[in-house]
Formats: sequence, C-alpha cells, structure tokens
Amino acid sequence: MVPLVLAAQAVRLYVPNPIAIELPLLAVVMAMQGETISRFGGMPIQTIVVTNNLLKFADGIVGRYLSYGKRSQATGGNAGRSTQADVVLPGCAWLAYTIGAGSAALASVYLSLPFIAPAALLVLTTFDLLVTRPFEDT
Repeated sequence: MVPLVLAAQAVRLYVPNPIAIELPLLAVVMAMQGETISRFGGMPIQTIVVTNNLLKFADGIVGRYLSYGKRSQATGGNAGRSTQADVVLPGCAWLAYTIGAGSAALASVYLSLPFIAPAALLVLTTFDLLVTRPFEDT
C-alpha cells in the first residue's frame, strides 16, 4: 500500500490535474486495506465501509445499556447483554474515522505533502504487525 500512497503523492506534486490518476490509486489502496486489516481484538471491524461499524456501535449501545431484559425476551432468551467490547471497539473506530477525516482535510489544505504521514503510518503499522504477530509456516 505504501508505494501506491507515495505514487499518489508524486502524482499530486507533478501532474497538473492529479485527480484522474490520484483517486484510482487511492481506491486500490482502500481495497487493499479492506482486505488486509479487518479484525481488532478478535472483533471484525470494517475499515472501509464505515456504516457497518456505525450499526455495530448503535446495536452495542442498545444491547448493553438500553434493552437488556427486552432484548433477551425478544430473541427467545438466547441473546444476552452486549459486551463492553461490542460498544468500545466500534466506538473507537468511529472516533478514529472522525479524527482521520479531520486530519486528512486539514493536511490536504495546509500541507504540500499530505500523503507522507499516512505512508509513514502504514509502514509503522506493518512493522508492528510483523513484530507482534509473526507469520507462521502452514
């Protein structure tokens, strides 16, 4: 993903009308991200289709704080109270989306190299994943 993000940065710097080239590059990066980064703390969290996380967050809040007894009765007693992770992880995802979108908007307006920070974060994330969960031979 890093080479594609850096290619988008180069396009932004050197092409007079970069949108037609930059957007497809970033779309490919998003597709790669959606396929490779999808579980956090054992819970599936979509990093591209953010509305799924909004629904998970709302369902977690309702299941944990608003309808514990009613939810169990409505589903035949099989569904219990939502766990704290059912609320916290999608909530943190939405907080990260908000911070990321705001930061990206500000970087796009005020920085001449707005894709350098995301490329660096991708390198750090890759390094962290390789160090904390090394690949096993299968």
